[in-house]
Amino acid sequence: LANVYGSMAPNEAAPLVGRLEDEIALALVERMPGKRMGQILSLMDQERAIELTKSLTDKKNLSD
Repeated sequence: LANVYGSMAPNEAAPLVGRLEDEIALALVERMPGKRMGQILSLMDQERAIELTKSLTDKKNLSD
């Protein structure tokens, strides 16, 4: 699914990813190349993008 969302235009993927449950959204975006992740996050609702970014950071810190 990450490939499917990653191959969409960022302006199409952003609202869809933004509406997914946290666990699913995180699983998708963390499997995308950094550039695509950034494009999608930049087009999402600002608060939602911040939530996902914090969750990604927390998850990365736990795995270090």
